[in-house]
Amino acid sequence: VSAADAFLGKSSSTVGGRSDAVRVDVSRLSLSPAVTKDTSVTDLYVEVDLFGLGDPASLRTKPLKKAATVDFGYTYSVGVAPGSKAQAELSNALRSADEQDADVYFALKTRGASGERELGQGYVNLRNLLRDQRDIRSTDVKLQSAQGSAGTLTVSVLALEALRAA
Repeated sequence: VSAADAFLGKSSSTVGGRSDAVRVDVSRLSLSPAVTKDTSVTDLYVEVDLFGLGDPASLRTKPLKKAATVDFGYTYSVGVAPGSKAQAELSNALRSADEQDADVYFALKTRGASGERELGQGYVNLRNLLRDQRDIRSTDVKLQSAQGSAGTLTVSVLALEALRAA
C-alpha cells in the first residue's frame, strides 16, 4: 500500500489486488446519557491503539463538538507487507501469551480546561477476528470506564488477509 493509498484510507484489497493491510474505520458514536449531560465534556475524539502499527499521530480522529450522536468519518490503513516490521508486530501480537496484546483499542477522549481526559475505552480482538475468519464491519463496541458506560462506537477492522499471512 503506498503512502498515498494509506492516506486515502484504501485498504490493500482495493489496491492492486493485494490484501496486506490493516484498516480501521471509526464512524458513529452514540453517547451515554451521563456523558451527554456532563458539561465539562465539549469536544470528543477517539484514539486508536494498533499495538505499535502505524503512525501514532495519525491514529486519532479530529475533535468534534459533543452531541448525542457524532459521526467521525475516520479511516486509517497501514500496510503489512510480507517480511516487514509491521508483519512481525502483528505476528507477535497474535502469538503473545497475553490475549490483550491482540486487541485494537478505541479510547474516547475529551480535552478541557483540566487537560485531556479518557471517557471510555473499548476494543476489538484480532485473535477473535482470525478465529471467526471474518473482518469486523460496522460493529458496535461498548465504551466503558470506571464510572460505567460512556457510549457505543461503531467501528470496522479489516485485517483478515493480513492476519492470515502473519
